[in-house]
Amino acid sequence: MEERCLDGNPLTYSTNHHRYAPCLVMLHPAFGDGNFFAEQIKVLQPDYKLIVPDLLGHGASQTPGKIVDTTKWLLEILAAEGVTSVHLLGISLGGLLAQDFANHHPDRTTSLFCVGAYDINHYSMEVQKDVGSTQMKMFLKVIFNKKAFAKDLMATSAVTPEAQDLVYRSCLEFPKRSFSYLSSLNGIFNKFETEQRPYPLGIAVGSEDAPGAVKEAQAWHQREPASEFYIIEGAGHLANLDRPEFFNQILLDFFSRASSFK
Repeated sequence: MEERCLDGNPLTYSTNHHRYAPCLVMLHPAFGDGNFFAEQIKVLQPDYKLIVPDLLGHGASQTPGKIVDTTKWLLEILAAEGVTSVHLLGISLGGLLAQDFANHHPDRTTSLFCVGAYDINHYSMEVQKDVGSTQMKMFLKVIFNKKAFAKDLMATSAVTPEAQDLVYRSCLEFPKRSFSYLSSLNGIFNKFETEQRPYPLGIAVGSEDAPGAVKEAQAWHQREPASEFYIIEGAGHLANLDRPEFFNQILLDFFSRASSFK
């Protein structure tokens, strides 16, 4: 994987050299970076052209901006890489941004697979209040006790020691100023009516994720019964970290079927 950054584009991204292979864009969770996909990259890069950006304010992408503009920046990256259509994989925050891209550009979306992410086209007031309250508590902890924040996030994001350690270390490295870059995220919610998707949709959630997250994932699948739905047993919010081998097989099968979708 080679790290790249375009002039005027704040997202640093990694990619391989499969120019003519199907393209997969992988969007990581908040407080992480592209390294959160290390186990997925190993199994996917032989058959896919991968584009793995560090989202705004995360990892190497530290230029000021608004995360609501992620779709625009991704389009610039795709143009530079000579890519016309993409599979999208998004975890948590990455899943929200992957949906935003698919909302704006369904014709360029080959498939969409979201893990631990709310349906941004049906973002209810109940969920907004819950998420807003959680975000405020997180912000206060980051300001006054970053280690306590990292421990809390570690405990709620993953269940295996290895995954928890990665989350903890990543949280400690997350710049406090980057919180301000996330404030524009509300600009992607409830902006589109969900119509019949011209591409396959996969929805996954860890069995050990918060009960509200599991409930919302199930409700999303019920609204879109043509979607594929997975509860990943023994996994927390970041299911790709807790159950990488099982998760990877789900991805390989899903994207293989999606590539032949008509």
